[in-house]
Amino acid sequence: MIDAGGDELVARLARRNQQWIDACAPLSGRVLRDLLFATGAEVDRCAASADLDARAEGVAWAAVAQAPAWLCLAREYTERWVHQQQLRDALERPGLIDDPHLGAVLDTFKWAIPVALANTTGFLRIDITGEVERIWFADRSGFHADADPDATVTIAADVFWRQCTAPRPLTDGDGSLVGAFRMTRAIIV
Repeated sequence: MIDAGGDELVARLARRNQQWIDACAPLSGRVLRDLLFATGAEVDRCAASADLDARAEGVAWAAVAQAPAWLCLAREYTERWVHQQQLRDALERPGLIDDPHLGAVLDTFKWAIPVALANTTGFLRIDITGEVERIWFADRSGFHADADPDATVTIAADVFWRQCTAPRPLTDGDGSLVGAFRMTRAIIV
């Protein structure tokens, strides 16, 4: 068995990713673009016909053994969005950082916050600022419409998605609500 949060999983994923890189190395940019277009269209067709409330596979970073299909589809969207954003960053091109695109990523990644808060007590207010804005109230059990927060964290949308996708924490947690929030991971890249 592999420790889903440990170095062994990260190493296996890195090896698998390298296999794809090696296999695709001889392909032209046009072929790669066409493959991405075709797979994107197929994912769209699959998503359009999915029963969004049906139980599907688990989402480990959200600590859900059987997630609703909408969360699984949202996870797949974030995978594609993050990788295209990394390419845009590398090419110094503008990203898809408007509410329909980045907002969907943030609204998906937020489901990892209660997992990060698992060993804390109290309510945390999270203020997402910048290109896309959100206000969430969370504790280790989930999200709440409103709460009297014990702590507040303000974080730019661009920083939050990068924090959630960092292979290792960007900062050390200090045991506090805010420290635990900084350990939020919603994807393995």
